[in-house]
Amino acid sequence: MIASAFGISAGSRYVFPTLQAADDVTSVRPAVVGQVGGAAGAFDFYGAYRYPLGAVVYTKKFTLSGANYAAVETALQSAQAYTIADTAPTSRAYLYGTQRGGTAHAFYTPAKCISFKAPEQAGRNYTTLPIELQFQLPQPWWYGAAGTTTLIANSAGTVFANGGNLITPVKVVVTRLTGSNITAVAVANTTTGESWTYTSGTGFSTALTVDAGLYEAKIVTTGCYSDLTFGTTQMSWLSLAPGNNTLTLAVTGGTTWSAVFTWSELWSL
Repeated sequence: MIASAFGISAGSRYVFPTLQAADDVTSVRPAVVGQVGGAAGAFDFYGAYRYPLGAVVYTKKFTLSGANYAAVETALQSAQAYTIADTAPTSRAYLYGTQRGGTAHAFYTPAKCISFKAPEQAGRNYTTLPIELQFQLPQPWWYGAAGTTTLIANSAGTVFANGGNLITPVKVVVTRLTGSNITAVAVANTTTGESWTYTSGTGFSTALTVDAGLYEAKIVTTGCYSDLTFGTTQMSWLSLAPGNNTLTLAVTGGTTWSAVFTWSELWSL
């Protein structure tokens, strides 16, 4: 995967030139440790589990070119306007990625341009200018295609396909349509061993949202974390591993209802 464009949308972005282009990505795992009171050494909060990937700095290099230096200056101003000049300060910006040999700009990740280097050499009418950009990425992955599956009946095993190459969190929205209140919802991924269960004496007559990506659980807008239980030894609420996953669903209450599962494919930088 290579960074191929930057901007606030597919229709308003700067496509990086490919002349002498290079990508440099530095990704590290955070040292999540702390001193244990009254003891030497450090305490590892994650125990035997792997550390999650942290934020990264993405460096993109390329060379601007033109028929003359005036053309290079115009190209420079265009590059600045879409990146460091901050012409759309209230909009979220994205770095767009292209797989080698794949569809251009098909992947994206939130990013901020934090550095723009354009070394000048006075006294020469150059027709090229090397550029180096740095982007701060809060998440070390690309987002790909979005996936959605809707179930309207309890299922002992439904296959969900994750086309990305990373584990991705799943958002589940269960909506009661007719009948009594829904008092219990149980979802499990038998492929990863993760599960969560909602149980309530009064239940709900509207919609339950459990978003594993945001770690959010609510009935419409009211939090319901106390009504959730999770499988043992799991760090994520519910996720899909790369490839096919088998998920089970059990809903108690309601005559008719719908359960919508949504996720985005994640690809490594």
